[in-house]
Amino acid sequence: MNHFFPGKIPVVIAPLLIYIELISYFIRPVSLSVRLFANILSGHILVHILSSYGSLFFNNRYFTLYFIMILVLTILNFLEYFIGLVQSTVFVLISVITQADNCH
Repeated sequence: MNHFFPGKIPVVIAPLLIYIELISYFIRPVSLSVRLFANILSGHILVHILSSYGSLFFNNRYFTLYFIMILVLTILNFLEYFIGLVQSTVFVLISVITQADNCH
């Protein structure tokens, strides 16, 4: 209960502060999930857009540009795997810190 009611605040503000802290407590997992989803989705959208341009090069017989696009997409896919690893690590660390903060 100390998490929702910090010490040394006026009693008049206490009900409002408890309400605000309770809302922020329940909104935090949602905001973390949206952040994770947006970071991962943005990379997938970039790869999709570039791959559609790659098929345009292939259809017009620009094979050199097509192979360059394949190289760029391969590098972006490896970058996506790394970003997914970093995002999952950050999500787990923030979740653990949030849980540890709630235990005290």
